[in-house]
Amino acid sequence: MQNRITVLLGVLLLTASLSAQELPLLWGQTWAPDARGLAMGGAMTAVPGSPSAMFYNPAALAAGKTLDFQGALSHLAVDQAADYWGAPGSESLQSMKLGNMGLSVPIPTLRGSMVFGMGYYRCRDFDRSLSGIAGDTLDTQLYEQVDGGLSRFVLSGAMEVAPRTFVGASINFWGGKNNFMNRYSESDEAYNVWNFSSFDSLTTIETEYSGVNLTFSAFYQLEDKLNFGLILETPLTLTGSEVWAEQDDTIWDDGELEAYGDEGSFKYKIKMPMKLRGGVAVNLGPLLLAADITLMDYSQIRFQTDTPDGYSEAEANINIRQFLTSATDYSLGGELTVPGTALRLRGGYQKKASPYKEDDALLSRQVFSAGVGFMLTPSMSVDVAFARTEWDLPGGQGVTAERIETQNLLFGVTYRLK
Repeated sequence: MQNRITVLLGVLLLTASLSAQELPLLWGQTWAPDARGLAMGGAMTAVPGSPSAMFYNPAALAAGKTLDFQGALSHLAVDQAADYWGAPGSESLQSMKLGNMGLSVPIPTLRGSMVFGMGYYRCRDFDRSLSGIAGDTLDTQLYEQVDGGLSRFVLSGAMEVAPRTFVGASINFWGGKNNFMNRYSESDEAYNVWNFSSFDSLTTIETEYSGVNLTFSAFYQLEDKLNFGLILETPLTLTGSEVWAEQDDTIWDDGELEAYGDEGSFKYKIKMPMKLRGGVAVNLGPLLLAADITLMDYSQIRFQTDTPDGYSEAEANINIRQFLTSATDYSLGGELTVPGTALRLRGGYQKKASPYKEDDALLSRQVFSAGVGFMLTPSMSVDVAFARTEWDLPGGQGVTAERIETQNLLFGVTYRLK
C-alpha cells in the first residue's frame, strides 16, 4: 500500500490555492447600484437626477431639486464551471438581495441649490460555488462555496457654486462579509491501492470587512445638451477580521479513525489605491447618450500587515508590484424616451480590464445590459434592468478551465415625496 502522506501533499496544494482571502476588491462582480444605471452600463457619472447620483457622482445630486426616495431589489444567478482533474463539473447559485436604498433631501437656498443624500448599496457580490468528481487510483470529490459581498453606506452633500456648476462630496462606510467553505474527500474502497479507506477534509473561513473613505466630485451642465462629470475616490484601507477552522478525518484500512482539527483567527489590513472616473453625457431630445472612463492602478495596493496565507507584509507587497498593473475600464449607455409615452428603453456596455500584467484575459470581462423604465404616475417610476457577464479564474491544483457566468436582474422604484 502506498503512503497516505503523498496524497496529503496534493490536498495541501489544492487548499492553499483556494483559501486566499486577502484581495476582496478583485473578487466577484461589481454592479451599478440602481436599475437605470445598470441598464446603461454604469455610465452615470455625467447623468443627473435620482438619489442614486450620490453613488456615481455626488455633485450631480444638486442638479435635482426634489425630495426623492429610491429602492431596488437584485436577483443574482451565478453559474460556475471547471474541469477537475480533467472531469467537467458545474454548480449554480441564485439569491435575492437588497440592491440599493437612498434618499435625497433638497435644502432651500437664496440662489442655486443644495442637496443632501444618504443611501446604501451592495457594490460587489462574491457568490459562487464549484464541485468536481474524479477517479483513477483514487476517487476524489471537491465542493467549494463562497457567499457574501461588499456594501457601502453613503452620506453625501452637493451644492451649486456657479450657474450650472456643481460640487459634491461623500463619506463612504464600507462593510461586508466573505464566507468560504471547501470540502474535499477521497475514497480508496474501489481500488484498495492506498493504506486508508477514506479521507474527509473541511475548511471554513469567515471574514468581515470594514473601512472608510471619501469621494469628491464635480458636475457641469453646458446648456441643456451636454454634461460633464468627474470624481476622485480616495484610497480605502479595509480591515479584514478572519475566523477559520479545519477538520480532517481519516479512516485507515484497519478501521481506525484518525481525526485532526484546528481553528484560529487573524486580522489584517490592506490599502486600496485611489480611483479616478470621468464621464460625459449628451442629451439629443428623446435620446440620452453617456460614456464613462475609470482609472485605477492595482499595483499600488499595499498590505499594512502580514497576510492570512502566511506572507509577510514585505513579501506580499513585492508580489503585488510584480504581478498587478493599472487598468482602464470603459462604460457606454443610452436611454430612449419613446415619444408620446412614459416608456424609456435603455441599453449599455461595460469593458472591465484585467489587473494582471502577464495575463490580460484573467478577470477581464464584458458586461452587456438592457432595461426599461416607466412613469406610473407623475411622482412614481418603475425600472427593470438585466445584465450579464462572464470571466475566467486561475483555478488551482487539479482545477482548470474555471469560468463564471453571472446574471443580475434588478427591480427599482423611485418615488418623489415632494
